Amino acid sequence: MSRRVAAIVVLSLHVSYCPVLSRLVMSHLFPSSTVNLIFNKMNVFRAVHVKLIARDFFSLTIHIPPNYAPTFFRRGMQVWRVETVGVVVSKEHTGDYLRFIVDDGTGCIHCILDITDHSDLGLAAEVETEIALREAATVELGKLVRVRGMIKLGAGVGLQLTVRDVLVERDPNMETLYWMDCIRLAKSCYDHATRP
Repeated sequence: MSRRVAAIVVLSLHVSYCPVLSRLVMSHLFPSSTVNLIFNKMNVFRAVHVKLIARDFFSLTIHIPPNYAPTFFRRGMQVWRVETVGVVVSKEHTGDYLRFIVDDGTGCIHCILDITDHSDLGLAAEVETEIALREAATVELGKLVRVRGMIKLGAGVGLQLTVRDVLVERDPNMETLYWMDCIRLAKSCYDHATRP
């Protein structure tokens, strides 16, 4: 296997699993200056949903540059998308949006799901609308849900998730397993992502 093919395999591992492991493998294939250049130029956390408990979600540092959208950081690592698991404790339909709050035991995260009918924009938009409506129908008070979405600053609520997808978890143990996964990823990946 050539070094170029090996680098592509490792970079795909980097995006899908753990940046620290892929950096270690790359350091055996290339000089350290090349590895640092590659990893400093790409921020793979833009492409993945970072698993965070509410306590960590609300500890994100917010940077608001003039004339740009706010950016969010966890210990120096920029975060765009988040995944969380918790119980739905509040639900409200407001116009074309479903607003709900997810409590994971460490805090409550405000979530907003766009259920606007975009079917006039083509087949893909029609499918997205149908999926959003189905997901909105599954969100019920007291249900354990897994939510993925983009971090946004909401008016009056501060940090919130603009929901990409919602999944009702059938197994009540998923919340505890999710906490363990968050702790493992924080120790093995997220806390080391910004180190050279």
